[in-house]
Amino acid sequence: MSVDRTGIQDVHALWLQTLDFLHYNAPQLWADMLQQEGVTFLMPPAVAALERVQDQAAALANAESRRLRKADLFYITREAAESVAVIGVPCIAQIASIVPSPSGLMVWEEPPVRIDRGVVLRAVSWGPSYDGGTWWSWWTDTAACVRAGIAEPTMLMIHGGLAFHEEVHTEPDF
Repeated sequence: MSVDRTGIQDVHALWLQTLDFLHYNAPQLWADMLQQEGVTFLMPPAVAALERVQDQAAALANAESRRLRKADLFYITREAAESVAVIGVPCIAQIASIVPSPSGLMVWEEPPVRIDRGVVLRAVSWGPSYDGGTWWSWWTDTAACVRAGIAEPTMLMIHGGLAFHEEVHTEPDF
C-alpha cells in the first residue's frame, strides 16, 4: 500500500488552494450539503440564527477563511510526529503542545490516521472562535478521496489538495 506524502514545499500551495476553496466554492458546496438530510455543521449561535442555509454556509466559509488567512504554516515530519507519540487521530492538546500558535495550519508528512478506504487526515487548522475559544478544522487529502472512489476527479479542481472533513469547537480556557 502506498503512503500519501506531502513535502514541506507543498504546504504554502495547500494553504492557498484552501483559501481559494473557501472563497469561491465552499459557500455553495456547503449550502448544498446543509440541505441534505443528516448533514450538519457546527455553528456559532449567530450563524445558526440565520434563516437561509446559503447565508449560514457563507458565514461559515467566511469565518474559516478569516482564521486561515492569519494562520502560521507548519509541516510535521514523520520523526516529529513519532517524538510526541501522535498515533491515530491526534488530540487537540497534542497539537497545541507541538505548535503553540493561536492560528495555524499543520500538514503531516505522513498522516497519522486513515479514515476510510485509504482516505487520510492530511492537515488540521485552527484559530480563534467567536467566544474566545478555538475552532479546529480537520482536512483530508482530496487526491486520496478521488483514488478511493469517494470523490470525482473534478473535486481536485473544486477543493484543491485539502477537502474539509469536520470542525470542532473548544471552549475558552480549554
